[in-house]
Amino acid sequence: MSLAKESLLENLMEYSLEEALESYQETEEFAKLEKKRDQAYKELEEKFDDDTYSFIMKRVDICNIRLEREGYFLYRQAFKDCVSLLKQLEIIR
Repeated sequence: MSLAKESLLENLMEYSLEEALESYQETEEFAKLEKKRDQAYKELEEKFDDDTYSFIMKRVDICNIRLEREGYFLYRQAFKDCVSLLKQLEIIR
């Protein structure tokens, strides 16, 4: 695949992921999870002193980053797999 086509595919995947994320953020499920997350953070902040809360939040951030990157990787891989399948089925070239 040429460099231009690879770049186009990368841009398409990025755009598609951003659109999917924006669509998800408009769902009721997302709103409920945001509310639960905010409540959990509030409860942690109330239960622990500043140093302990900071320590906990740094670990939570590490977990969140890992999950975010995993989701990003899985989305991109699924996109590539779909393109590959469409090529094998000769739906696209």
